[in-house]
Formats: sequence, C-alpha cells, structure tokens
Amino acid sequence: MSKGAPVKRSLGLMLFSVLMMPARPTAAAVFSDRLCPAAVDPVQRYTALVNDPKALADDAVAAANRIAAVYDLCATGYRSNGNIELVHYAEVRSAQYHFAAGRLLRLEDNNDAARAAFAAALQGVRETIDWKEASQSYRSSNGTGGTSVGHNSSSLRSSYYGSAVSIRDAVKAEMAEMAKPAAPSPPPSSKL
Repeated sequence: MSKGAPVKRSLGLMLFSVLMMPARPTAAAVFSDRLCPAAVDPVQRYTALVNDPKALADDAVAAANRIAAVYDLCATGYRSNGNIELVHYAEVRSAQYHFAAGRLLRLEDNNDAARAAFAAALQGVRETIDWKEASQSYRSSNGTGGTSVGHNSSSLRSSYYGSAVSIRDAVKAEMAEMAKPAAPSPPPSSKL
C-alpha cells in the first residue's frame, strides 16, 4: 500500500480495531476514560478513522500516535504524584497505540517506521512487566525489651501486568514476521 493511499486492507484494520477496542461502538456506546480524560476525544477520532473504509492509513497512524502521546502525558502526571499503578495503566494504553501505529505502518510496508513504533510499545510495557511491589522490612518489640527484625518479600505485580505481557508478545510476533525474508518470486515461465 502506498503512503497516503486509502486503506485497502480493511480486513486487517478490522482485526486490528478489534484488538484495540473492547467492542465495536454502537450509537449508544461512547468511549470514556476516567483515568486519562484527555484521551477520550483522540480515541473517538481514531475509532472513526479505522471504521471508515475511505480513511487514509497515514491519518490513522497519526491518530494512534496522538493517543499514545496523550497517554504518555497522563503517565507523567501520575508519576509526579507517585501513583505507580496509574502510571502502568497509562503506559500500557500508550503502548497499545504505539502497537497500533506499528501494525498500520507494517501494512503499508513501512518497516523502518513500524520497527520504531514497535520499539516504543516495548519501552512502554517494560516497566509494568518488570515492576514488583517493594519488599518491606519491619521491626517489632517482643514486649521484654528485645526487638526482632522481619522482612517480607513481595511477588505482587501490577494489575496491568497481563496486558503488558500480551502487548510485548504481540510486538515480538510482529517483529519476527518482519524479520523473515521475503518469499522469492516465482521464476518467469518459459513458453516457447
């Protein structure tokens, strides 16, 4: 597909939009995001684009990148407040849209830009995948003047761990497909 060409791979976009949205919006259903309200309008515009068979792939890529940027801003805000779970939420949502942009770019055969988008998606989920709740040490008195020190180790992960792993795995699968050599062209037929 050439750059700026109408999206002709509607099946690919439909499958992609199924991955990105929990359900196809109906007239009564409207996307909302209480955790990152600034994303609502860009997500609604993106949804309209991927459901429009006349939409340009470049416009959908730009819309996905705008959404990722909005979620990155939400993550920055939550990080400054120290709310790590909401940082994970925003970073995973950003990674979803970086992945979306990468898929669209790959469908356009723009593999360099697709790799960059996939790398951004991997970066977005890395912290969520690696994060574990901090272990804590504590000191307690035994009531007779002595104290004991304890340590609890935690294996709790982010609530968004599963989503982050799914995105990571999907990105790795896409990158593996891109790494495969192109199928050789069949030899020309030799008709005499």
